[in-house]
Amino acid sequence: MHRGRELRAKSLVSIAVALLVGVGCTAYEPAPLGPKPSYRYRLGPNDALRVSVWGRPELQSDTAVAPDGRIALPLAGNVQVLGLTLEESAEKVATQLKEFVRDPIVCVELRDLKSSQIHVVGEVRTPGSIPYHNGITFLEAIQRSGSFIAEFSNPTHMLLIRDPTGAKQVYEYDMDDMLTNPDGQKDVFLQPGDVVYVCPRYVTQFARWVDQALAPLTALTRATYSGVGSYALWATTPAP
Repeated sequence: MHRGRELRAKSLVSIAVALLVGVGCTAYEPAPLGPKPSYRYRLGPNDALRVSVWGRPELQSDTAVAPDGRIALPLAGNVQVLGLTLEESAEKVATQLKEFVRDPIVCVELRDLKSSQIHVVGEVRTPGSIPYHNGITFLEAIQRSGSFIAEFSNPTHMLLIRDPTGAKQVYEYDMDDMLTNPDGQKDVFLQPGDVVYVCPRYVTQFARWVDQALAPLTALTRATYSGVGSYALWATTPAP
């Protein structure tokens, strides 16, 4: 019985090694270079705003863009702002207020950007999403996520995953080459919605595969020894 478990565990390890080799052979194009993008932020769902009207403090409102793209304001009611810039949103709010306020001067301030983000995953100290801003680069995204973990990450093989039109594109990024080689990999500008993936080292990946493959055998072994210990304790306990 134990022999069968060992063979099953070895088989799982062999599969893990084969998969790991396959992952290691994957190659992608280098991350695309280009000038700093021309970008004007446009409002999206969940963005938090502060709307104020000059001379009318009672009309100031902290609100958020609803999933349908509208914000709810005093007097102005529901205003559709999805896809608008802050200036365009202020103009639209002012237009809807003209029925109630003479020559309204409206200011729309972005308090918390939620709809336009960069996602950083993998071997970084603080994986998650960070707000996008015009000019953010691959290196800055890594830094704002606490930097990559040197013991576990592979700085020569990171990935930029981009999906601008529903057709996913994957590019390779060599952080080590960018940092140490003057003529090597250049830093690249990111786009809203980009995913930065810091890949693990092959040794790290292999160790995790082995842990997963041996987990069932380890659990069975612990359960077996636990059962033997309980039986021995019961057998040596004197009758009352």
